[in-house]
Amino acid sequence: NLARVQQTRGRYVEAAVLCQRALQCRLRTLGPDHPLTASSLRHLADLAAAVGNQEESRLLLKRAVRAENAIAATVFAASTRRQRRDFAALLADTTDDLLTLCLQAGVTDPQARRDGLELLLQRKGWLLAAESEQSRAWRLAADPQCGSTFRTLQGVREELARLALTAPPPDQEEAFRQRWGELDAQQTTLEARLARQSAELARRAARRQSDLVAVARALPAGAALVELIQYRPRHYRAR
Repeated sequence: NLARVQQTRGRYVEAAVLCQRALQCRLRTLGPDHPLTASSLRHLADLAAAVGNQEESRLLLKRAVRAENAIAATVFAASTRRQRRDFAALLADTTDDLLTLCLQAGVTDPQARRDGLELLLQRKGWLLAAESEQSRAWRLAADPQCGSTFRTLQGVREELARLALTAPPPDQEEAFRQRWGELDAQQTTLEARLARQSAELARRAARRQSDLVAVARALPAGAALVELIQYRPRHYRAR
């Protein structure tokens, strides 16, 4: 797009203006929890890092991570294999960008180290959940107490996943926002109902809320958690 062209030419101010316009448009049209919104945040973060503003870039990438996390469970639970693969690639790009900045700043910045570790735990949690989602779905669909509620929830998730991975035409933006809000509310209600019906889902919801403090408390006294990850470091250079 035009912002990328301006960035390639070294016109970072002009590129940032265009990216901000795109971000505001996507926030207005798609809301904060859409992969395309996260993509706009990543582009702005890339521009900030290219001109040496690493802290601003990290903050923008954290916003992108929150946007991706908000829809990750739905996409992994109800999308097609190709959609999951494409979404996982998007998660990998954001992970690589933020880890690069966290590692660069982490020597002297404790918050950067915390950001990096939280990111790894979040990503790992979503991927592990995705691997076991299908078997859980079969069990819940067959459960006489939860089956009907779960099948209704799955239909809502499938439509949300489809909306999450597409952008509406300009003349359908208002209908998109309204439908997204309706589906999101339905999903929340159905998940709460299932949590009351299924102890397994209640435990799963609790695991999603885990953070670094919860993980630290779960470790035995004197133990340490070592995370190994393969990632692609980014090289931010102004052109």
